[in-house]
Amino acid sequence: MSGLGNQVKGAVKETLGKFTGNDNKEQEGHEQRAQGVGEQQLNQQQDNSSTGNKASSGMREAGGAVKENVGQAVGNQDMQDAGRQARAQGKGEQQL
Repeated sequence: MSGLGNQVKGAVKETLGKFTGNDNKEQEGHEQRAQGVGEQQLNQQQDNSSTGNKASSGMREAGGAVKENVGQAVGNQDMQDAGRQARAQGKGEQQL
């Protein structure tokens, strides 16, 4: 079940437990709601991490292309090779 689903089900159980005076149901709902909040935060962190990694690898690929082209323009084979390597590394990371 998703984090949001656990939050909703937990809130319903918690409210039902309060309404009926069932402390066990109230506690169960509270725990499930807390678990849902944690799951949702974890999913958000993973989404943010994935987005950051893709942006970083895109920048690496673009930087490598620039370095490769500058190396070619000034006749610097080492710079060209380093740029080609950085571009390939960035492209490979994006595919992960």
